[in-house]
Amino acid sequence: MGRRCGGVGRATGGRLFSGKEAYISDIFHMETAPNLVSTCTAPVFRGQHSFVVSDYSLNMGLGPGEFIRSKMFNIGGFDWSIRYYPDGVNHRCRRYIAVFLELMTQGAKVRAKYSFGILLGQSQTPSWKTEPTIPISQEASTSQIYGWEKFIERTTLDASPALLLLDRITIVCDIIVLKDGPLVSGVVLPPPTKVPPSALSSDFEKLLESKEGADITFVVKGESFPVHKVVLIARSPILKALLCGSMTESGASHITVEEMEPVVFKALLHFIYTDSLMPFDNCDEDKLVPHLLRAADRYGMERLKAICEVKLCMNIDVERVITIFVLADQHQCNMLKRACLNFLATPNTLEKVIKTPEYDELKNLDPSMLLEFLETACVVPKV
Repeated sequence: MGRRCGGVGRATGGRLFSGKEAYISDIFHMETAPNLVSTCTAPVFRGQHSFVVSDYSLNMGLGPGEFIRSKMFNIGGFDWSIRYYPDGVNHRCRRYIAVFLELMTQGAKVRAKYSFGILLGQSQTPSWKTEPTIPISQEASTSQIYGWEKFIERTTLDASPALLLLDRITIVCDIIVLKDGPLVSGVVLPPPTKVPPSALSSDFEKLLESKEGADITFVVKGESFPVHKVVLIARSPILKALLCGSMTESGASHITVEEMEPVVFKALLHFIYTDSLMPFDNCDEDKLVPHLLRAADRYGMERLKAICEVKLCMNIDVERVITIFVLADQHQCNMLKRACLNFLATPNTLEKVIKTPEYDELKNLDPSMLLEFLETACVVPKV
């Protein structure tokens, strides 16, 4: 399979194409080879023959090397038969029954795949043994057989309740005959359709910005945020409980959000609608992310909370480690808490942290938290 693409002319009559002219020229002069797919298939004939051996126990004692042959059957234009050796194909294998496939058509050569199975009593599910595809031939002066000297151990058969009940086995032979050579065919596929990238996130961002269809308004410190109930219900379990519970009963169209800055709520809504953080172009990321983590925890936005946690882990320093540690403890951010302690384990870091205003503030406001902070830091292995 190949692909050839013709050259694209960029100049005509000494005048260069530019801008839209060049683009249009590309469209009308580009050659594309059709997509071709070729398929190789092996023409085969399939068939099955069942050889029922009644009075199984009476056939025992025939002697090693002695066999019972099935009636001849035809599959794929060739004659076949099954050989069954009740006492084994020879003295060495006398503890096993043997089964073989024999090509009866004189002078024939054929490529075939075969498998043998055995049914005990009235069972409908045989146990199979399969050989890969092999060349099978029958010359005029020789007899070629194909199968297993140790097909199944006689003690295994004798212990079967189904065999004891009916005293009958069925030898099943599946044959696949490959005729001639492989067939190769080709088809021309239509040109592939270019699937545009997903616009779901940007579409929802536009929906939030346009306020079109908004059916409820959140008010944060006097700033209004018209939103769509269905989006908030789908994204936040806390907002779902609020909007489908008490707010539904009261019929209110405005909700006041306490203890949150408008920029934080705006960032929260952006994530709810787009599943991504809004750009931090016009705000201080270091100050916004901790507040956004609190908002994510407040409204059950676990993915947003985890993203904020990772960002804070990457921005731990001497001045912020205590503040971040307290935040992690308040909102059960174990990874962030561990990152703070690992930071303290670096050489001479704890001594520097003790000299910061944040340390003095924590000592005055929450001595028990400070004690936990110091005790935990002391047991972390030093780097």
